[in-house]
Amino acid sequence: MAFRRVYVLAAALAFPGGALALSGSKLGPHVLGDSQDGAALMLQDACPRVAKWLANSGAVRAIRRYRERCPGGQVVVRVYVPQSVKYGLSTEPESAAADFFRRIHPALVETPPSLVDWVEGVNELDNVEDWYHNGAAASWFAAFSSRLADLIHAAGYDPLLGSIAVGNPALEGEQLFGRGGAMRELAEVIKSKPYKVGWSYHAYGNQLFNPDDQKYWALRYRLIRDQAGLHGVPIVLTEGGQDGPRGGWQGRSDADTYTSWLRWLDGELRKDAEVVGVTLFQVGQRADWAKFDLEPIAERLAAYLRSEREGPVVPPPPPSPPPPPQRPAALRANDGQSFASQDEGTKGAFEAYWGAQGFDAEKRWLGEHNMDLIDGDWREKVARGEAVPNDAVGCFDAPYSAPAGFRWTALCAQACTTNANCPAGVGGQSGWCFGFPGSSRCLRFDAESALGRAFQ
Repeated sequence: MAFRRVYVLAAALAFPGGALALSGSKLGPHVLGDSQDGAALMLQDACPRVAKWLANSGAVRAIRRYRERCPGGQVVVRVYVPQSVKYGLSTEPESAAADFFRRIHPALVETPPSLVDWVEGVNELDNVEDWYHNGAAASWFAAFSSRLADLIHAAGYDPLLGSIAVGNPALEGEQLFGRGGAMRELAEVIKSKPYKVGWSYHAYGNQLFNPDDQKYWALRYRLIRDQAGLHGVPIVLTEGGQDGPRGGWQGRSDADTYTSWLRWLDGELRKDAEVVGVTLFQVGQRADWAKFDLEPIAERLAAYLRSEREGPVVPPPPPSPPPPPQRPAALRANDGQSFASQDEGTKGAFEAYWGAQGFDAEKRWLGEHNMDLIDGDWREKVARGEAVPNDAVGCFDAPYSAPAGFRWTALCAQACTTNANCPAGVGGQSGWCFGFPGSSRCLRFDAESALGRAFQ
């Protein structure tokens, strides 16, 4: 408490009511809890280009202060909706969007459009099914987001869609997704709107300064942007920092290493004109998210923001031409690929995503790899004219065993719209609903050991 009182007095002396120039940095704070927290005030008074608040009564005062001191700075607001509110694929997406907006609107009334630039939609997968890896869910989420964007816009705000968890969603060629990956339909919605709309991604690094890690984690938004054709569309990285299986930066990195990486990240973001900035998670909430707390580095981070001046905007590179169509190579289980042989970025992504859900990352990789094996063979048969893409009976042959005796078995006669329609496999592993062209079918996770014999 003493820290807060001393800092507020110092800030009042340093900034006697005058407006300040925005920082040239693209780093900013994500104020999760107490908006009057000393570290939060220190960072917002350094005039970052963008800052994010979780909507609450104290946030309005802080946002107004930021607006007055830092004209031109962009404000992102998210309204918390508990994860107990969950919309399944059986719910009509437009109705679900209307219900979600009804839940967030009362908090928005306290933060009028004159104070807010962007309003976020659903955070990650808190209230929706996993659209990152499921074609049916991706289509549903795009329709949901389209309606939600219209409602946010009608209320006077600019919608910010996606709020994509780090390492997601599936890219082209992953999880049976074609060109544009799982983001394709949402990107089409974003580009179709006649009003201002942006998208958001959570830009965390796990193994700091590891090139593969950064490509597929913190900077994954570039791959999504390029594949989904989102060049020139505003993106706010509404969470960022260090995260992974062992949590946030405290206890994993020292302050010098972490701030050095943040400066590196800032340099990368400045190369992309459509990136408004990143709001670093988090400041103001030490009860549940202490390992992410920026307070220990707030003073040096604020000094960095003040030291950086606005520079010329680097124009985005032109979109890459689409790759020429090519016949997919048939994959076989004897490729000999193992989880241990994968690059650190791939392993880290699996460990973070599936480990958090209680799965063994290596077994999960084996299962997904074999799904690709089967899918590769099926696509080869389609290319040769030996199978029909929407043939429910012959969606693919499944005589191939996976490395170490795991595989996804196609239940070709079992149509589905959600994972809940599919039976569990070995070890209680949930079934997956995958969108083969023309139809979605269940996949069941099987193991030779459970069958008591080798796959035939």
